[in-house]
Amino acid sequence: MDVWLVFLRIVHIVTGVFLIGNVFFMTMLLQPRLRALGPTIQMPVMGAILPVFIPAQVSAYIAVFASGVAMALTLRWNNLSDFFAAGWGWAIVVGLLATVAGGIVGFGIVAPTGMRLIKLGRGIQGRTPTPEEGKQMGQLASRLVTYSRVNVGIGVVIIGAMAAARFV
Repeated sequence: MDVWLVFLRIVHIVTGVFLIGNVFFMTMLLQPRLRALGPTIQMPVMGAILPVFIPAQVSAYIAVFASGVAMALTLRWNNLSDFFAAGWGWAIVVGLLATVAGGIVGFGIVAPTGMRLIKLGRGIQGRTPTPEEGKQMGQLASRLVTYSRVNVGIGVVIIGAMAAARFV
């Protein structure tokens, strides 16, 4: 294996662990604990985390995606016609499609929903929310929880596909 593939594999694994580990941590540990503490604690903490978290996740996503595509093409460039002849090619495609789906859910639904929730929370700091604001916050929070869990499921598929690719 040449130095280029070693470099790509290290980038892919490190940024993949960072990316999916963050999704798991946020969804399974941090968000439920902050929700239990209530909006007076949840909103400032998430307001401080999300402006740093989202760009870090975007950067990791780009690195995972680019290194994965580069590795797959480097390893199979001379045999692209045989890409689906073995389980490896299918596992790579499943991982790629799941990665795209995770990006769409994470950056297209979860991140904007979280930012809207934070913005709404900042707008009502120091006062009781109106019934409409309370309803909107509840809907956004519910949507955030649902799609964050969807992204955890997608992360499991990604990890499974990449692990399977090594052995099929």
